[in-house]
Amino acid sequence: MICFNFCKNQVYEWEDGNPSHPKVTNPYNCVLGCSACAKLCPVGAINFPTVEEMRKTMKELRGEN
Repeated sequence: MICFNFCKNQVYEWEDGNPSHPKVTNPYNCVLGCSACAKLCPVGAINFPTVEEMRKTMKELRGEN
């Protein structure tokens, strides 16, 4: 429950019947650039795009291929 207890933005909820697996239910509550939960996860289950991947996606969304 490290990620759940750490994140104060209510990004995660625990699935009923499966207390060992958090579920991302509010992804838009996540703070851009914060990756603390991924660093804290003891099993490496959380990952985020790299800065380069985010830049590429933003350019595509802006139509700047």
